[in-house]
Formats: sequence, structure tokens, C-alpha cells
Amino acid sequence: MLKTKSGSVAEFKTFLTQSGNDDRLLELVNGRIVEKTPTQIESALASRVYGALWSYSRQQGLGRAVTDTHLHFPGDDGNVRLADVAFYTPEWPALIVEVKLPELTLDDLREKVAFYLTHGTRLVWLICPVEQQVWVITPERERLLTAEDWLDGDDVLPGFSLPVSHLFIKS
Repeated sequence: MLKTKSGSVAEFKTFLTQSGNDDRLLELVNGRIVEKTPTQIESALASRVYGALWSYSRQQGLGRAVTDTHLHFPGDDGNVRLADVAFYTPEWPALIVEVKLPELTLDDLREKVAFYLTHGTRLVWLICPVEQQVWVITPERERLLTAEDWLDGDDVLPGFSLPVSHLFIKS
């Protein structure tokens, strides 16, 4: 995982435009450029969630799902976060999905979750592939789901549901 000193959001945006960086999954975390390096497992999980959210969006006519989207908040010159999946309703992501990479700790991701919730995201799904668990986090509470549970959209995605076990099917 690349970690270099960067500085500002403007410098990070310039770095993104440099040759060889267009296909890299980079984010600015507290002034440092960090490269996310998902394996096929994490990429497949993010794709499954994206597909379910895309289908939900089409059926409900509500919001839009995107992958690998950069999120920057005005006034924060040290962070441009890269969400694995986001669901926008309409301008800001109401839901963020993060898939835990092997080199990250749960504490690393909890810091990122706190960042999202502080800036207005209402629901975060934190998927842990090795444990086959999903943390469902809102500003008010946290729940831990296992393969026997159903993932739902709370009041953010009314009517959305997906068996957690479907996320971890070997393909």
C-alpha cells in the first residue's frame, strides 16, 4: 500500500492526473496519499453490493449507485476519501459501503466510518470478508450481521433487503 506525504486536496488532485495514476485506487487521508489494493475477493464483494444497489435503484426509481467514488467536503483540505460503493440520494451519499482489505484493521475503517457519518452519510455497511460479517452503522447505532442475517436499507433504502450469505458466495 502506497503511503506518501501529499499535503492539500489541490496537490492530491494534481497527483491523480499524473501519468500512471488514472487506474490506481488512491485517496487522501489526513494529508497522505494512500493506495487501496483490493484483491479479487474484495472487488467481487463490492461488485455484488453495487449490483444489488443498482437493481434497487432501477426498481424503486430512487438514487444512484456508484463504485470507487472520491468524496471531498468543502473546508477539509486534508481528505479526499475513496468509497468502495456509494448510494446517492440525491447529492450526497446516503449509504457508503466499505470492504475491509487484508492490510487494514477494523480501527482503520472505523475512523473512515466516523468521517463519513460526521459529514452527513446516514448509513455505512462495513463488510469483513474473512469473518463473513457486515457491520451496519448509523449515527445512532451499530449492528453486526452474520451469514444467517439479512442486510436491509433501514430508512435510507426503504424495501431493500439482501441475504448476507449472498455476499460471500464463491463465484
